[in-house]
Amino acid sequence: MSKKDLPNRLMVILVFTFIFGSFCSFGHAQTSTFSGPIIFIEPTITDFVDATLLQGGTTTWSVSGDIGGTLEVTPQTKIRIDSGTFSGAGFGVASYDLNGYTGTLYLTFDNNLLQKTWKVARGDIHATIIGDKSTAPVTETWYITEINGTAVSMTIHNEVVSSNAGPGGPVPLTNLEIVYNSAAGLVTANSTGYYTGELNRNVISVRFPAYMQGFVWGNYTSEIGTGEMHGYIDGITSPQENLRYIVLEGQLFGSVEVTGTKPVGVGSIISGTIEHVVQETPSSTKVPVHNGVWLIPSILGGLYLLRRRKIKSA
Repeated sequence: MSKKDLPNRLMVILVFTFIFGSFCSFGHAQTSTFSGPIIFIEPTITDFVDATLLQGGTTTWSVSGDIGGTLEVTPQTKIRIDSGTFSGAGFGVASYDLNGYTGTLYLTFDNNLLQKTWKVARGDIHATIIGDKSTAPVTETWYITEINGTAVSMTIHNEVVSSNAGPGGPVPLTNLEIVYNSAAGLVTANSTGYYTGELNRNVISVRFPAYMQGFVWGNYTSEIGTGEMHGYIDGITSPQENLRYIVLEGQLFGSVEVTGTKPVGVGSIISGTIEHVVQETPSSTKVPVHNGVWLIPSILGGLYLLRRRKIKSA
């Protein structure tokens, strides 16, 4: 290799290093872990409501964006409250198949005021999902953070193509018992990772004892901003634990798996891991500056000097 070729070779190496580093930067999952106690909880309220149970059937979605194809979703259990304070709200668990990627969706929804659905995908794909029920057809967006154990940053947009309620159809449930209460003050004394600092939340939990499931809605505050949270309560997988799959909107946008000790009360420890969505987020969410951006001035400066050196030596 001649001396005249050296600047060109160095240019290629520098540009390649920047591009490769950029892709690698997006390849690492942005996560935070937290743990802290409940410091206030209100007494439990019992109510009786009418509801509808939906099981079976399949909803087919067309998929576009970073992944194209077809999404098939089959509800395992889905309950919609039809009367009382929480009329129009509900929760459920469903299985999904997206081009052969399979797993479970944990969801809650509001058919009345907000007309939105919040889902957490686990299995082959990890995603934070927000759906819009006010449109026809219904649409949703998946913010994917992991595929088959590999961290990714991808977005897909889905639109309902067809839906059926299954052979049994909706099943009316009358005089169904629900219990709910409010809890506040989850303090993350040991938060580490993408976000390090204090995290407080104020939520209301709605649970169906007969089904050992429910949903949780509320909001949180952190040292970098606030946001809403909506999630599914799982009392079936581990009756000794309080499992929740929650979508966080706002500054800590992402999905979180929460584990709590039982019985739930003041002093109960709640811990979990947040998988943050950091490449494409709602406008209310701040996106951290890409690590590779800080290299741009140095690379451009280096290319300029190498170019001048090549001209002088010519």
